Amino acid sequence: MHFRLAVESDRGLVESLWDYCFEHREDPFFQWYFNHFYQPENVLMGFEGDDMACLTHLNPYTLCLRGKAVDTSYIVGLATHPAARRSGVGGKLLTAALKEMKRRGHYIHILMPSKAGFYQPYGYELYCHQWKETMNLEALRPLTDRT
Repeated sequence: MHFRLAVESDRGLVESLWDYCFEHREDPFFQWYFNHFYQPENVLMGFEGDDMACLTHLNPYTLCLRGKAVDTSYIVGLATHPAARRSGVGGKLLTAALKEMKRRGHYIHILMPSKAGFYQPYGYELYCHQWKETMNLEALRPLTDRT
């Protein structure tokens, strides 16, 4: 297996795997991400021969730690092609991503996993849990004087 950063001509492969694993192309988030945020140089791809097996996005992010700005990578969209699943390529991709982040000087990184259990064997621990809150728009009215 070999790994490399994506180039502009890989966009179709990257979008196709995101469409399969996460939001579909018609989804507003997909449209926003790939039209305004996606940068191929921040996507690490894994190949078995000529076939893409997996990829992840290492998006630039700045954390504030003890009052100091620290450049880091925000790992998103770690995905494995269906034909390559259960073969260990996800773990190999994560190891390659750690090497790439070290090369970039990013010794701290963050992620919000949908399945934390995948990352725990690699030394990750949960810092906090995310929850979803739904409320009536009228409940926000007291927070502003605007109608």
